[in-house]
Amino acid sequence: MSTPLLLVLLGCCVLAEGFFSGSEIAVVSADRLHLRSAADRGGRGAAVALQLLERPTWLLGTCLIGTNLSTISGSTIAALLFARVLELPEATAVFFFWPITLTFGELVPKALFQHHASVITPIVALPLRALTFVFAPALWIFEVISHALGAADDGTKPAVTREEIRLLLDASQEDGVDIRPTEQALIKRVFQFTESRVEDAMVPLIEVVAVPANTPVAHAARRMAISGLSRLPVYRDRIDQIIGLVLHQDVLAADDWHAPVQSVMRPVMFVPESKPVDELLVEMRRQRAHMAVAVDEYGGAVGIITVEDLLEEIVGEIEDESDRSRDLVRRVGEREWVASGRAEREHLEQSCGLRLPPGDFETLAGYILSVLGRVPRAGEFVNVDGFVLTVTKASDRAILEVNLRRRR
Repeated sequence: MSTPLLLVLLGCCVLAEGFFSGSEIAVVSADRLHLRSAADRGGRGAAVALQLLERPTWLLGTCLIGTNLSTISGSTIAALLFARVLELPEATAVFFFWPITLTFGELVPKALFQHHASVITPIVALPLRALTFVFAPALWIFEVISHALGAADDGTKPAVTREEIRLLLDASQEDGVDIRPTEQALIKRVFQFTESRVEDAMVPLIEVVAVPANTPVAHAARRMAISGLSRLPVYRDRIDQIIGLVLHQDVLAADDWHAPVQSVMRPVMFVPESKPVDELLVEMRRQRAHMAVAVDEYGGAVGIITVEDLLEEIVGEIEDESDRSRDLVRRVGEREWVASGRAEREHLEQSCGLRLPPGDFETLAGYILSVLGRVPRAGEFVNVDGFVLTVTKASDRAILEVNLRRRR
């Protein structure tokens, strides 16, 4: 075989190695959202690339086989060529060839292909797909071994990760893509929902309307009418010892209104306060439960949570005839509002423009407690952001209502 032909073959081997090593990093690094968009527009290369990504074992196997064949062939030809031209031992020839194949067969192609992954991937996907059929027998063996070692893709990895969607949302804002604020807020709430715990969405026990187990049914009906609630927790001895739930239809259907409410009580669902809310929503739907009691590590009740509370974590406040939070902030004058201690910073800013400073709190009551360092009495006040916050209702343990007055 002539020397020029050996040089051509050696160059082809280096180029082939660069193609396989670069293609591997390009396809793996390509933006799947971009590929999916191109495929929807009819791009065949992008569609094939997505198919390759669905079987990563075959993709990586094809690139691995191609790279190894190119490297071995190139090393063999280099040994013959260097031995013939420079009269060097074959081992020495391979040593001289190694920097060449490393630079032009690995480092440079990988850097270039990765930098232009979205452009190159649809181009290299078609020949890679064809080569998967050529290498099919070896790939099948490779896949069997991968399954045996537990290294194969089990299909549980999402096509688009949560972080990719977050990055896309941020990029859309920077690029001026028309995503409405309400849509952005909804997407962010969905992410927050999957990261939230029951303790983040529950109604604290101090604000729960409940009845003792020995309360007459008639009294429970009166409490429901006054509070506007259709279901009440039932407790024994102390409110943190909730034992059941009473519904308005059970109260109305009771034969004896003088009987204790425990006689018409239903079982209630108990959940740890640390339970993820997305798991709780699935469980409540499966059990057809509308309310659950959150308990701490000692088994004591710390709050209640309803399906409505869970849905509000995603879509925002849902107002109905019995919504306990419909009056969290209400306007009573030109520059004056009355707010519940539970009003959160986002709600306050939207309702009256009050911006609470950063801190380890989420509610209006939490801010006042952090400033005073104690539970204030009615009439005490603090100043913040051009507002005077005056406590109008408070118990021994919590701030219930605050008057907000904006100074001129």
